[in-house]
Amino acid sequence: MYRNNTVENSDPHRNLPVLAVSLQADDQTLLNDYYSKVFVYLPENTRRAYLSDMREFNNWCAIAGSMGLTPDLRHCAIVIEEYAAYLIHKTTLARATIERRLAVISTFLKALQWPNPLSTTKTTPHSIKLQLDKYRTAAQKQAKPVTVEALEYINDYFIPDNLRDMRARLVVNIMFDGGLRASELCSLTVDDVDTHKKLIYLNHSKTDQAGYGSHRLITKTSLALLSEWRFEANVHEGPLLRSLSPKLTIQRSGMQYRAVLNDFKLISKKLNLTTAQSLTTHSARVGAAIAMAEAGEDVIAIMRSGGWKSQEMVARYTEQTRVQQGGMANTARKLKR
Repeated sequence: MYRNNTVENSDPHRNLPVLAVSLQADDQTLLNDYYSKVFVYLPENTRRAYLSDMREFNNWCAIAGSMGLTPDLRHCAIVIEEYAAYLIHKTTLARATIERRLAVISTFLKALQWPNPLSTTKTTPHSIKLQLDKYRTAAQKQAKPVTVEALEYINDYFIPDNLRDMRARLVVNIMFDGGLRASELCSLTVDDVDTHKKLIYLNHSKTDQAGYGSHRLITKTSLALLSEWRFEANVHEGPLLRSLSPKLTIQRSGMQYRAVLNDFKLISKKLNLTTAQSLTTHSARVGAAIAMAEAGEDVIAIMRSGGWKSQEMVARYTEQTRVQQGGMANTARKLKR
């Protein structure tokens, strides 16, 4: 297997690792087409995960002595089943991660137009699903939510000593208001905030890759913090939330995902949270959904506020709240139990 092979293209930093034992000229052309017509337009996080998963498969092939993928259906079925067994029985990866890694292999085969045992046979996908059902729960660990009480504490008692403190406080407030993802926050510019209508404009998001645009709320509390940030950081145009140098000097470039995560870690320390309880970049989004559910908002209203396209994620985030407001909870209160 040529584990270091890549798809040839003009951008050497975005090459696709090759998962096959060998490629003919026509195969190379098909992969190049997939790269130039599809891959480069995928969200950055998706591209990063795709590349990582392909490299992990190649690493496994090297350790296991596997040839990798070929145009032979039976051979691919054996390789994929062995790889799936390794992921399920020899690692602690979550079910969603395993399913994503197998989906990447499936995409690779489809791009090459090779027979794909994951979609054209009954045995391979069914065997993998049965093993996943037995050894991997479908439930995913939910990010610890930012609660209304925690937000109020931060706003009332966290006095910033520097620009990073100020930015961290602003970040958690804005992301809570709009149920923003980290990527959506990082893309904001000064012009995206309408202070009069109290709205934030998102020109694209994870669920809006076509770029139709959408709006999210920003409260008067966050607007006040934003005004303070823009004044102190001298931000009048361009990226709204900026990167900071090691000496906490404001930069012209917008903040990146790692900076958002570090700001949530800072907020976690201010709240005296343990490492296990530490907030993540998704904590504000989860907390916003819970807060709306506790306030009595229905699922559709919550979906619109946070840009969710399906009820599944909202239902997962707000499950505990729904139980606490459900029939038995109401009955218990009436019975004074």
